[in-house]
Formats: sequence, C-alpha cells, structure tokens
Amino acid sequence: MKRVIIFVILSIEFCSLIFSQQNDFKLDSLLLFNKANDSISKYYKHVYKAEKYIMKGDFKKAAEIYEKAFTYIEIPFMADLGHAIKCEMDSRKDEGCIKKYIYFLIRKTGLKNGYLTNKEYQKLETWPEIKEMIDTLTSLNDTTIINGLERIHFLDQDYRKQCNKKYNGNTYNDFTRDSIAKIDSINYYQIYRMFENLEYVSEEVIGYRGWGTVNVVLMHNRQRKLIYELLLKSVLAGKLDARLFCKSLDDSNYKFENKYSVGGAALGFRVTDDCYMYMKPKFIEGFKMNKYREKLYVESISDFHEKMIWQMRNKDSGFLFYINVIINLDETSLCNLIANGIFNNHKIKNAKLYYSSEDNKETLESNAEKWAAEQNKL
Repeated sequence: MKRVIIFVILSIEFCSLIFSQQNDFKLDSLLLFNKANDSISKYYKHVYKAEKYIMKGDFKKAAEIYEKAFTYIEIPFMADLGHAIKCEMDSRKDEGCIKKYIYFLIRKTGLKNGYLTNKEYQKLETWPEIKEMIDTLTSLNDTTIINGLERIHFLDQDYRKQCNKKYNGNTYNDFTRDSIAKIDSINYYQIYRMFENLEYVSEEVIGYRGWGTVNVVLMHNRQRKLIYELLLKSVLAGKLDARLFCKSLDDSNYKFENKYSVGGAALGFRVTDDCYMYMKPKFIEGFKMNKYREKLYVESISDFHEKMIWQMRNKDSGFLFYINVIINLDETSLCNLIANGIFNNHKIKNAKLYYSSEDNKETLESNAEKWAAEQNKL
C-alpha cells in the first residue's frame, strides 16, 4: 500500500513538473517568435539611457532624454514619470513637461494632494494653470478591478496573519499549508479571470497599488505559469511595465530552454545594507539571458546590476530604478562570505562584492579577517 501511495505522489509531482515545463516552453515560443514593437523598444532604450545620466548626476540631460522617450509610447510608466519630473525640477524646470507628467501620473493614480501641497511646484510661473488642471482631473482606474484586487490582497494576508497568531509565529505548518495553498489558488484564478476579459492590463486600469497585489499572488503561486502568457501581451504592447513583469517571471522560477533564468535578481543582491554580491554569469549563460531580456525590453544583466549597486551607494538620491533585493546575512555568514567566498555553505564562483563606501569596505573586510583568524585558532 505504501508503494502505491509513493507512486501516486511521484506521479503527481512528475505531471506538475511536465505541465510547468510545457508552460515554460510555450512562453519561450511566444517570446522568441514575437516581433518587437520598434516604438516600444525605443522607449525603453531612451529610459535606460536617461537613468545612466541620472547616475552621472546630469539631470538636465536625463530630462531631455526622458522627454524624447515619452514620444514613443502612449502613456509612460509611473516609475519613469516620477524620475522624469524629479529631473525636471532639479534642472531645467520645463513647465510644459512638468504639467504633462503630473497629468499622466494623476490619471494613473488619482492622487492629487502631493502636488497641491508641494511648495516647489507652487513657485512655477504656470502653477495656476497646473492647479486648475489638477482640480479637474480624474483617474482612469477601473474601480471594479481595483476593489477586486484589494479584496484578494486582504484574503491573502489576513489568513496568513491568523495562522501566524494562532501558531505563535509558525505560519506554515502541517495544519495550515493545505488551506493556505487553497486560498492562494483561488486568488490566482480570480485574478486570471479578471484580466482575461481586459484588452490590456495596465497601470491605468489596476491602479498604483494593483501590481503589488498581483505580484504577491504570483509569488504564492510560482508553479502556475498560465497567467504570464496573458500578461505578456500587455508587456509587448507597451501597456504593462516590462521590468515588473520580468522580475515576477524570474520569481516564478521560469527557465527558458528549461535551463536559463530571464531575470537578474538571482545573480546579485544585497547581503547587508552596505554590501552587494554579484555573481557574473558564464559567457553563454549571459548571452542567452540577455537575448531573452532584449525580447522583453529589459536592459542587460550588467546594466541591471550596475544600477542596483548605484542604488546601494546612493540611498538618499530619491531615485529608485529597481526594488532592492536584500538577504540580510548574520555576522558569521557575512564574514564567511567576505573571507572565503562561501554563501549558504557553497563556494561561490565568479562572485564579486561591492560596498556602499570605502569606509564600510574597510570595516567589513577587517571584521572578516579577524573572524577568519579566530576560526583558524579553533
């Protein structure tokens, strides 16, 4: 009887793996045979170029490039609009551009108070016109979709909180795993049904908090890939931010050619607030990853990590290109990584550590040397 049960379990796991791989192969095909939209491609290329000027501190040049980038797309993405308006305010203050960017942002979010109370905006010559525009604007959000996503987010988090409280911090255990998995599955397919009836999934439709909910639900359903086929259409049409999609796709453990990841976060992340580890991929792996990333309109692996490192070193810049991935190592693990290149009991090849400053580098390396010396005495 035990052999039968084991066989059934293994069969289910094998079928799940095969189904997941089939989904991956279908995504491979959708990406490889997609003909890139030249206009959308130019939008992203200009945005990435503007971000490089931000890192150089040349906000005027960045503002000029953002203005050019926004001519290639119907409605720019929130992250880029936020960076562009900051560059304008910190440099040339083109009031026509500022007004236009505020218009787009309010149409996406419905949020007005931040602009109405901002004293720097109030100093602009055209502020009376901008204020009048703000007062009359409404968002493009689909309230039915937004209310549905908020309800899903509540269900996702509330049950986990209940389990956490009932089992003294042990949220996932033998008594809760099945029920959590059931709720996760229901939430996933509810979102799928919401989105399959839309022409496109966009920030205008789901609101400024919508993707946060979607991303959480996708993280809790990593084995399910069907929705990515649906979302990809919106990405390729320039309606959904490719960078958010790419990160979520990577979180799902998607492997194209059943071998290579598409995202960059898995190759590098902060191990403390002041130390970033980047594991440079082998040539073929990097080539393959960049090939697929280009199909998704996202920048190369090396450019991605350059910005992640810049963010670590410029925490107070006001610019955030990507959500920081932080795995806070304890002191022993950090010292072992710095001194011996060992992470999670594995020797890391092609790994390089970057620090937030020279002072922090000296401090952390000195601590690692002392720790290594103590270990040699044991």
